[in-house]
Amino acid sequence: VAIFSVSAPQAQVLPVFRIGVLDGEEGALTRGAQLAVKEINDSGGVVGADGTLFQLQLVVQSPADMEFAVANLQQASVIAVIGPATSELVLGNQQLLRSLGVPILTTATDDTVVVSDTSSLTMRLRAQESLIGRALADYLVNDLNAATVATVQLDIESTVGVIGFTRAASQLGLSPSAQYLLEEDTSLQEITLNIAAAQTQFVAAYGPPELVAALYTGLRENDWAGRFVYNRANQQAFRDSIQESLLEGVIGASTWSATLADDASQQFVYSYIRAFDDVPQALDAAAYDGIYLLKE
Repeated sequence: VAIFSVSAPQAQVLPVFRIGVLDGEEGALTRGAQLAVKEINDSGGVVGADGTLFQLQLVVQSPADMEFAVANLQQASVIAVIGPATSELVLGNQQLLRSLGVPILTTATDDTVVVSDTSSLTMRLRAQESLIGRALADYLVNDLNAATVATVQLDIESTVGVIGFTRAASQLGLSPSAQYLLEEDTSLQEITLNIAAAQTQFVAAYGPPELVAALYTGLRENDWAGRFVYNRANQQAFRDSIQESLLEGVIGASTWSATLADDASQQFVYSYIRAFDDVPQALDAAAYDGIYLLKE
């Protein structure tokens, strides 16, 4: 007598490539990466050089404790990392990130992020700060016919951004009429009053969104009639710190916008809205592109 049992066929378990994400569980990098991974896995996964099919898997770690996060990514044997999002986190943890020995695809925009990495493992997923500054300067000169501009730097970390914008503007014939730097012996109120008195046509501000918002609000309260430029004007922290009626006319720059009309952008926007019931921003798009780059 033969005795046997019948079992349902089991789905094939594919080997995986693990990709680290240095972001919060609900962060923009995590969401963008999640959407790309789901699309790739749903379409069959990644085909290896020998024809083997692989699934992608994310290992998300908060950058709040970088040593803990990197140790977990090391243990998970990730093949690459998406993030961290900011220049400060990348530049402040270069040796730690380098210890992973895998590509680091960051959304940081500081010009020194790549050139300061002797391992050549760091790659930017977004345009560098000098190019963003060049785009802003070009828009002011060639689209808005700017005659005068003042720059305001509100923290040390913004140095590269200010230099990039100033250099690009000067090359286009728009040398800043005044350059302000917030230091121990200079107050934000003093800078505000000087700009308002001069009635400079454009003000290009660099620094933390809350401080920049305070500067802009102060300028309007002192009857300054010019146009305000902030390279991070689309950041929620800035928008939340400004009276809504004052936001109209503020000029900003972004490495990507949900309003772009090309097919790839629109398809990404629709997929993102369906997945998260929210509109994607530049960081979401960069992480999404980063995953597809790793797939290739």
